[in-house]
Amino acid sequence: MSYQAIKEKLSRGETVLLDGGVGTEVLRRGVYWRCHGIERRPEMVRQVHADYIAAGADVIKTNTFQLNRRAYLSLFHGLEHMRRIGAKDLEHKAGKLVRQAVELAREARQAAGRGILGASATGPKEESS
Repeated sequence: MSYQAIKEKLSRGETVLLDGGVGTEVLRRGVYWRCHGIERRPEMVRQVHADYIAAGADVIKTNTFQLNRRAYLSLFHGLEHMRRIGAKDLEHKAGKLVRQAVELAREARQAAGRGILGASATGPKEESS
C-alpha cells in the first residue's frame, strides 16, 4: 500500500487502520526497553508487527519511538547514569537500532501478503510518559 492508496481510501470515506503502540506491546510481552528487544528478541518485535497486521492494520510503525540521542539525554541524568542503568554501549547504538527496527517492520510487511504502509515512529524531543 502506498501513501496514494491510503489517500484514495480516505477520500472514499473508508477507514484506514493504524497499528497500536509497538513499544508498549513489546513491553507487555516481557521484552524490556533496557534489554533492547530489537537486538535480543527481534522475533518478538517482528511478531508484534505481524499481529497488528493480522488484526487488520493498514499502516504499521517502526519500533523507534525514543531511539534518538535527544531522548537518551532526556531519559538519563548523564552519560555515567546511562552506562550504569542502560543497555551496554547504548550511547553508540541509536543508529544501528533504528536500522534494525526498520528492517523488522519491513520483514513483517513483506510477510503479510498484502499491501501495508510503513511509517517511522519518532518521539518528542522531551521525555514522554
